[in-house]
Amino acid sequence: MCQVLMQTVLINITPSMRNGDKIVMHRYGHEVGGVTGDLVVFLNQSKNPVFSVVGDDLLCVRNVPLTMAVYGGRVDVKGIDNKNIRIVLAEPFPLYPPLVKRIEGEGMKTLNGRGSLMVKFYVYFPSVPSHLMTESLKVLRKVEQDPKNAEEE
Repeated sequence: MCQVLMQTVLINITPSMRNGDKIVMHRYGHEVGGVTGDLVVFLNQSKNPVFSVVGDDLLCVRNVPLTMAVYGGRVDVKGIDNKNIRIVLAEPFPLYPPLVKRIEGEGMKTLNGRGSLMVKFYVYFPSVPSHLMTESLKVLRKVEQDPKNAEEE
């Protein structure tokens, strides 16, 4: 007759551990023929709705309005640990898609510190109402042809 024993095992999972890591608990497995086996635990990391993990870095995506892409501005991002991070988009960094800003020390925890948080920005292009179409097209074409002249007028 086979006897099954139930036992609770405490496993220390540290923030630096990653998806697919293996933890071996020696002699916590079944006993077969007088030899006790090992308990092997594989970590399976759940997906986060905001962040993607890329090595030790975290990646998130933010959409910014066209005016911010052209003239700059501030974007607030919440880090993985709920810390508010303010990112300033300003010259000399025009927003040519996709722009990625790297914030050191805000990524995944590692044995030696932390990875980076990388924020990828995409520009949201609004639809132009029909009554503004002609005038806005004139202004944009003038700016595209000679940005310095457009400033003076």
